[in-house]
Amino acid sequence: MVIAHFFGTSREIEIFFATNIIIYVAMKLSQAGEMSEIILPIYHKFKYDVNLETAQRVVSTVLNWYAIALLLLSFIVFMIAPLLIKVIVPGFGKTDHILGTQMIRAVSPLLVIMFLSGQIQTLINAEKIFGFPEAIGVASRIILIITVVLGYNYFSIWIMIISLWVSTLLNFFLLLIYYYRAGNRHYFQLTDQRVSVLPIVKKIWSTLPYVGATQIWAIVFNAGLSTLPGGSLAIFTYSRTLVLKLSSVFLRPMSIVFFTYFSEEYSKKRESLHSITSKALEYIPLIIVPSIIIFILAGEYVLGFLWYGDKFGLNSIELSSRIVTILLLMLLIEGLYTIARKIVMSFGYVRLTYSLLSISQILTACYAFPAIKYWGVNGAISSIIVNMLLLTMVPFIILLLKEKQYLFFYKFSTSMKWILSGGLAYIVLSILNHNITNLINMQNIRLNFMFNAGITSILATSITLGFAALFNIIIVKNSLQKIINRVKLVFV
Repeated sequence: MVIAHFFGTSREIEIFFATNIIIYVAMKLSQAGEMSEIILPIYHKFKYDVNLETAQRVVSTVLNWYAIALLLLSFIVFMIAPLLIKVIVPGFGKTDHILGTQMIRAVSPLLVIMFLSGQIQTLINAEKIFGFPEAIGVASRIILIITVVLGYNYFSIWIMIISLWVSTLLNFFLLLIYYYRAGNRHYFQLTDQRVSVLPIVKKIWSTLPYVGATQIWAIVFNAGLSTLPGGSLAIFTYSRTLVLKLSSVFLRPMSIVFFTYFSEEYSKKRESLHSITSKALEYIPLIIVPSIIIFILAGEYVLGFLWYGDKFGLNSIELSSRIVTILLLMLLIEGLYTIARKIVMSFGYVRLTYSLLSISQILTACYAFPAIKYWGVNGAISSIIVNMLLLTMVPFIILLLKEKQYLFFYKFSTSMKWILSGGLAYIVLSILNHNITNLINMQNIRLNFMFNAGITSILATSITLGFAALFNIIIVKNSLQKIINRVKLVFV
């Protein structure tokens, strides 16, 4: 909201977004996320088979080597920044490329800090400590916003670089302090006589083709966006970032808890794996379905309140609303992909999973550039859909061929109930929406957006969940009952 207000869809913010893409690509090449998936089962194995200190020493050894490798990667990114910016946004001009080069060099040292922050959070979550590490991340983002607001008039676009440094360092040091206060330790060692690091490194290296393929897809997609009319890259970035934030708030905590419990239960060879999967599956539509209804009916109001301004017009709001709605629908698929991928990782099918995912990313990249070239914005949207569908197929194919007894999907009866709940809520709100719009018609367009968005969002959530409870969707009934019980405790 703040960034859209100050920078809108201007070229300078698009250059900053291009810088972020390059940092994202570099982080993915470091395989930070993939390494978390590999390290967590290893950590649990050594913790329960040997002891906690050995598990921490093994993880410390791997992290120390990775920190050294990332220092080298940061230096390489710094040196080849002029080439990188031209590859990411070939449709931009020479002046834009010069500014992009300066920005890339300014943020390249953050690679190491971002990587270590992610690994520290994984190790904190491994001890079933959830919530507080994520709260630290939220606090860091709030500091980022405050920094932008206070410094925009003095530093213009460069305040984005300054705020990124401030929030990243704050997040890292707060996580580190919490990690040590919780009794955890990091060991500054590069070898450990009790365990060979080479098998771990080989397993991590097995993800390299997938990571490379993923970055090819990201580069091709954003290169295609840079050839569209000015502001297109910014609109897609704002829209994808918003949905990514929603995913990180709702889906990521579920995936962290699920993977932690599933990995631990599998290490202990217990029989509750199906139950853990079922609980995770129930959670996804509880959040996503009401969000979809909100954006179908009031997406322009929501985004208008968040982003509308002199630098972010109504046409951009309309396009953003369409993109966000489609991306929210994709979250239902992403939820399945996240759970299935965590399962096959826990079972040890790392190399097979990443090999097939690599093929999926390359196929999407081959589709994306011509699709964007000939179909423009619609081609870009279709590329995202194709990418998500191909990725989701991979872990399900592995489960079908290797671990058929753990194959899963949304229950048909529950899915139909959610479809009915969402459909009826849409019909009711469509009737009410016209009256709400006529009732709330203020001269201040932002206030108009705010009240329409607020009322529609509340009604959409309430009516959708009300129908879901009426259709006896268990997780909704249980959640509503807990809320009612807590309210009674307050007033009784």
